[in-house]
Amino acid sequence: MPVLNLRITNQSETISLNGNILAQDLVLHQAMITFPNTTALPSAVDIELPFITRFQIHNSDGGNAFLTIPVDVEKRTTISYPDLVFKTENIPSEFIAKVFESDGVTPCSAFSELQLWFNYKQSALF
Repeated sequence: MPVLNLRITNQSETISLNGNILAQDLVLHQAMITFPNTTALPSAVDIELPFITRFQIHNSDGGNAFLTIPVDVEKRTTISYPDLVFKTENIPSEFIAKVFESDGVTPCSAFSELQLWFNYKQSALF
């Protein structure tokens, strides 16, 4: 089954893929975030991805549609396996991913790397 891996190293980062991805179900299988030793750790980070909309994520933080990744404040690297299924919209070959602190407003630049691994529910669309 195909995999979509997003590697984010800046608070606002342009992601370039080698082609558009048609709207389909994606499963967020794994998320990893790493912080340098010199940084105080937030309790979570919020990630804005344009292909996950407010119709996919509902929360009480001002109605935003951010993907929230909890952070293990005892470790510099947190790895989680959420297995969340999203019915995504079309994913363009280039888009901007943004990372915020858990308030969903303050830009988060404290991390050194964030990676998201999505599994496609089907490969027939390729």
